[in-house]
Parts: sequence; C-alpha cells; structure tokens
Amino acid sequence: MDYQQFAQHCHEVLPENISKRTEAFVNRLEEVFGDPSEANFNDTDSLKYVFCINSAKVGKTTFYHIKRMLRLFYEELQKEGLATEETVKYLDALNMETVAAEIEVGISFFKDLRSAINFMKMVGHYYQYNDDELFLYKAIVITAWYGIKDPQDLRKEQIRDGAIHIPGKAPIKIPEKEYMPLELLRDAKEYRGFPTPRVFNFLDSEWLFRGMKSDHLVKHNILSLLYCFSTRASEYGKNITMSSLTLNGLFDYVRTHRSDKSVAVQIYELLGCTRQVAFSYEKTYNAWIKTYWKE
Repeated sequence: MDYQQFAQHCHEVLPENISKRTEAFVNRLEEVFGDPSEANFNDTDSLKYVFCINSAKVGKTTFYHIKRMLRLFYEELQKEGLATEETVKYLDALNMETVAAEIEVGISFFKDLRSAINFMKMVGHYYQYNDDELFLYKAIVITAWYGIKDPQDLRKEQIRDGAIHIPGKAPIKIPEKEYMPLELLRDAKEYRGFPTPRVFNFLDSEWLFRGMKSDHLVKHNILSLLYCFSTRASEYGKNITMSSLTLNGLFDYVRTHRSDKSVAVQIYELLGCTRQVAFSYEKTYNAWIKTYWKE
C-alpha cells in the first residue's frame, strides 16, 4: 500500500471538506505505522493513535473525518490482503469517547511509578544524563504520584527510612528504587540543570525543594521545573503534569488495594472530588487498565 497513491484516491472519492485533511492524515499514517512495506496494519493499539493528528484532543468533526478516511484506507488494505476482517470490525466499533480516553491515557499516564521514572531516565539519556541524575525532577514526579499537594512544604528530615513522613499521617512507604531520587535530593550539595547540563550549587536549607538562588522553592517554582521537563518529554510521546501524575498514582492505589466498593466511589472518597467528577475519572481508570493492565 503506497501512502501517496492512497492520498490521490482520497481526493478522487471523498468530499472536499474531508479530503482537505488528506496530507495530514497520510503523514500521520506514516508516523504511526512507518514504512508500508513493513507495517503491521492489524495492530489495533497503533490504529487508534492515527486519530491524534495535531494534538491529544480528538473533536467530533475530526474523529468523523479521520474515521471515514481510515475506513477507506482499510478497504484498500483488505483488497491487498494486508488487513483482516477482525481489524476492520474493530475500526467500525471505535467511538470518539473510547479513542479520546485511550489516547489521553497513552500520552498522560504511566503503567506505574517505576515506568514513569524509567521514562525520565530514557529522556535523560538523550540529553547525556546518567541514571542517578535528574533527581530533582524525579522527586517532583514521585511526590505528585503519592498525592502530596504541597511538596514545597517538605523538609529534608521528612525523607527517611524509605518513606515520606507527613505530620499526623502514616508514613508513605516508597519502593527502594523509587525512593533513591528523594534521598539524593535530600543529601545533594549541587545538581545539574535540565536540559542544559550546567551544574548549580544548592543553597543551604532545611527544605527538600530548594535551588541555587532560593533556599525554599515555592509551588510555582516546582511546577515550572516539571513543565520544563515535560516540554522535552513531549518529544518522546508523553505529556507530564502534576494533576495527571496524582491521578495516575491514585489509579495505581485503587488497582493494588482491592475493595468491594466501585472504582468511582473509591476515587470519590480518596480524592475528595464530586461524584460527577469521580464517575468521569472511572472511565479514565478503565481506559488505563485496558491500556496497561489487560487482565
């Protein structure tokens, strides 16, 4: 299947309001499936990402137009014996809500905290950082994952014995490998910036999150650091935000702590959100399970 030949076919048979999207659509096919002579067009996990042409958001009109072009594309693939009937049925059954949820999960969520940290290591490797570096940025991700709303209030002394100690609450135990960045940040005298590898000295401070100019970073500073990393991470297919990390950590907790209560009720009780929001998050949770924990 030649992508450019298919583009010409689109211009010949589709209405102009749809065919005008052909160039972007064909470029996206190549991004998702690669060389058509080697592509697996029956990979349904990849198929849904064709809908994500310009962003992670999928609007109704965009969804309709792309699905129509995909349907035409798969009719041609079937003629050449490159697509199965099962894949075509999967495509026909796709709806916008399912696609949007699964794309959001794929871009903004991780399987677990270790996967998140490993992703950060991978990004670091591209910028010539060692595995034990970027601990400042990893610590932000870890505290967000465990739902710490005000990481700027953490003191160094609260990082000890493999846990984060919050006054009045049970210690938050953290797996050994994921705990290491917190320990490194606590004890560090200097750190390498990102993405420029310049080394900066920390000011002496009792606070966990501090910098070269301030002995106590405020929340805005911490969010800016995460945004800086996320901007580079987006080049490798992820959009990392404080809110998505916190929700991701909550999903992980719900999955690993079995309960007779529904997922929506657990989210409502743990997050303190409205019931309507909890039911919305339950749909995202189900998409996350389907994407990363197919059971």
